[in-house]
Amino acid sequence: MSKKSKINKIFECISQRKSTRIATLCIVSIILIIYPFINSVVTVEQLVGIITGVAIFMFWHLDSNISTISSDVERYLHDNDTELTLTKALGRVAEIKREWEEIRIFATSTGQFYPIMKAENIQAKRLVLIVREISTGDKKGSPKMRQYTQVIDNHIDQWKDRERLGEIGNFEHYRLSGFPIEYHAIFDDNVLLSEMLAPDLHDPSEVHATGPLFLRNSTPFGASQIIRHKDRFDKPVDYIRTNRFKDRSAAARDEVGPAD
Repeated sequence: MSKKSKINKIFECISQRKSTRIATLCIVSIILIIYPFINSVVTVEQLVGIITGVAIFMFWHLDSNISTISSDVERYLHDNDTELTLTKALGRVAEIKREWEEIRIFATSTGQFYPIMKAENIQAKRLVLIVREISTGDKKGSPKMRQYTQVIDNHIDQWKDRERLGEIGNFEHYRLSGFPIEYHAIFDDNVLLSEMLAPDLHDPSEVHATGPLFLRNSTPFGASQIIRHKDRFDKPVDYIRTNRFKDRSAAARDEVGPAD
């Protein structure tokens, strides 16, 4: 929930309080104005009872509305949180449910995702990963980058182990070259975890993170961000799949040879 939305909710609550007070005063004033004309029908005791009943009803109505607004604010804050660690965010994902249809993860290596999701027993019928591809130049020129490549390979093998155990139905992984500046994880159309990273310019294998933005589709902003991130994720995956198919087709033609 944005700061502007929070402020709007607070002003809405204040406005409702003022409206209720004004409405109560108006009703009481009208009753007192017309009382001289109906005093032969309504006693003073009955008048006091009427005014008391009106006041009780109006303040009950106010309290009910304030409770509703407070619940809405609390729900929005819970579903749109910016002060979570990745561990807490994935714990909240597990609270929603542990078995998902499809999980998409874009990260440098998934080194932080794997142990947390394993501990929380978060499973998926389909898991798609995009991790960092280390360029050939980095592999040859930097022993640390070669070591980092091995770390990424090890994490991929760990995900494959979960697939063999049946905790993941279908596992796909792809690699993209480039300097990591963000990560995100999308759980069905329901939850998005996203964070901008601060790469270490002196050590390409290191990035700094504090905690992800946690968004759910229960708010317009959360729903729109989930759609946008899914689209950004799926486009490179579709491109890689298409080119892999082309490469395999070309390789098959070369192996068979030209037709006589």
